[in-house]
Amino acid sequence: MVDEITPSDMEALPEVAVWNLVFLAHPREHWWDFLTPEPWRHVCAFGYANGRWIVYDAGDTRSQIMVMNSYQFDMWFDTKRERVTDIVRVRVNNDAGLTGRLGLWCVTAVKHLAGIRSSALRPRALHRDLIRSGCERVPYGHEGAKG
Repeated sequence: MVDEITPSDMEALPEVAVWNLVFLAHPREHWWDFLTPEPWRHVCAFGYANGRWIVYDAGDTRSQIMVMNSYQFDMWFDTKRERVTDIVRVRVNNDAGLTGRLGLWCVTAVKHLAGIRSSALRPRALHRDLIRSGCERVPYGHEGAKG
């Protein structure tokens, strides 16, 4: 029998407090890739909570949420490393209020995930807004990304 989960139990659950947004170069594959200049084609997020890495990636065909140990995360990150344009650390903003969700693609998905208030619709514009707001750039080694 499973015990009932109370609201106070939910508050105690681990949550990612800091997301690292990974901006990636990507080869041109679709017509909409003409709207996003290289090397700012995609953005996804990873964070660390409760001894695990959590990766959130809103891709072309579906969104993925992956929970990984450090070894698995290293393997995942190694597949992206050559395409990384930049990594920016963002603290979750629980007081963001309504954040526009015009659709579900990489930029709108990570803005909603971290509570980012920005009018950006493309990865390059989101990166610009984050840097202007004082968000920290992260070295490409993931140990610095735990927050």
